[in-house]
Amino acid sequence: MFKTISSMLSLSLMIDPVFLIFAVSNLLTSVGFNSPLYFLPMHATRGLSLDSASSSKVISVYGTVFSGLQPIECDLKNAYMNDRIPLLITGVCNTLGRVVFGVIADHQLPLPYGLGRDTARNRLWMYNITLSLCGLFTTFCFLCAGFVSLAIYAGLFGFSIACYICLTSVILVDLLGLDKLTSAFGLLLLWQGAGTVFGPPIAGYLADITYAYTWSFIFCGVNLLVRT
Repeated sequence: MFKTISSMLSLSLMIDPVFLIFAVSNLLTSVGFNSPLYFLPMHATRGLSLDSASSSKVISVYGTVFSGLQPIECDLKNAYMNDRIPLLITGVCNTLGRVVFGVIADHQLPLPYGLGRDTARNRLWMYNITLSLCGLFTTFCFLCAGFVSLAIYAGLFGFSIACYICLTSVILVDLLGLDKLTSAFGLLLLWQGAGTVFGPPIAGYLADITYAYTWSFIFCGVNLLVRT
């Protein structure tokens, strides 16, 4: 039993250069991944002077819901009048992205010179490209001047970040093998947790000292770009 537990909690991966590179990449991703969600509604209401209903719509387009939200009750005839009804479409962009990237990841791609035949390589490229796009969108989020542009950013971010969410464990198997998935994924969650703990406070501190959320989004975007 102890041998089994020891193999599951193997720390030898911490000296594996492939795992370390991937772990540091996920640390930076976690730093930049969570904060935009926290600051989007505040940026919408304080930075862009949008009303609470519009900021709620931005979050619904992003595709994420806060655990403290209560169930919505309204009749369908007056649904458009309810400022919280947009939460009913919560998860659309992100869920759609998970389905799309999950399907693409299992198939060869029709690329020239046979470049799309290696599905493992396709997944890694798709993983890195989508995260780079997330970083690019977030870095230049300060250019959004109203509800429509901010909603477009939120939708693009929610869709593209879905690749990171659904393919991380698959990429681990591609890089390290199925036999190391249990210990590798557990250690990877430790790195992701560190990024989740430190990322939002740093972004919040930048917002406090600058009295705006511009540098918070730039900070998150740069982390998502650097991790590539």
